[in-house]
Amino acid sequence: MPLKGWIDILRRTFVQVQADNVFLISAGVAFFFLLALAPALTAFSAIANLLIPQDAVQDLVNEVGMILPESSSQLIKDQLETVLDEHDRQTALTLKAVFGLGLSFWAAAAAVRAMMTAITVAYREEEDRPVWEFHLTALGLTIAALLIGLVAVIAFLALPVALSLLPLSGSSEFIARLLRWPLLIVAVITGLSITYRFAPSRRQAKARWVTVGAIAGALMWIAGSLLFTTYVEKVANYEEVHGALSSIVVLLLWFWFSAVVAIFGAELNAELEHQTSVDTTVGKDRPMGERGAYVADHLALDREA
Repeated sequence: MPLKGWIDILRRTFVQVQADNVFLISAGVAFFFLLALAPALTAFSAIANLLIPQDAVQDLVNEVGMILPESSSQLIKDQLETVLDEHDRQTALTLKAVFGLGLSFWAAAAAVRAMMTAITVAYREEEDRPVWEFHLTALGLTIAALLIGLVAVIAFLALPVALSLLPLSGSSEFIARLLRWPLLIVAVITGLSITYRFAPSRRQAKARWVTVGAIAGALMWIAGSLLFTTYVEKVANYEEVHGALSSIVVLLLWFWFSAVVAIFGAELNAELEHQTSVDTTVGKDRPMGERGAYVADHLALDREA
């Protein structure tokens, strides 16, 4: 694609972000993220206890502060430690796996349902799926997100062990910490790609048409999270203003930023599809107007013409 095409796509993306009230919608998504935090951690810890040794799960707790500011990461650490203390391995294999785990997944899916609605707006669609399909999709995306997170965690924990077997002259720990960043980026790209493909109420886009937004979203999220953490810890003074609520306020702001970035990636993908007359949807090629997706069925006008 020529440079002019990319410039036009980016310009339309920023215009559409304003038109769709992405910053306001993201506030609602962040609220549901916060409500879903405890159930999501409960579900995650239940799965982790089934597949990972208890001491390895504890190592995970200590790594939570990799991206978040200290006050917010401590909040998540405390919740994780509470969950781990309340349920031993035998409990996870019985009660949680059947009833409690199901409730945790359902509660955690509330945040995914909010994100699905936001991404549907980004693709200029209206939610017209049956209620059962909408909720089933949300539950599937929730499980996928938890599994991707679990795979990333296993990779995080396995890296130092694998590198220790190599003749690296004592630098294996440093290399392991360095390699965690690309692993995290790959995990985020995978999660966003799956979300962009299945979340909106439309015919699914082909993989290549969700990848660009996923890569952009992942890089923006990593960089923005690090900058946000630096700002909170070095510049801002939320504890003085919000007191005991500062950790929750910071965590809510981080959720809001994460939602903005995720929806921005969806807007970017939508404008990429809007730029071409090629059928971007799965299945056999269809003419414009019969593809079941607004941005695939309509070609963007060249506003500079």
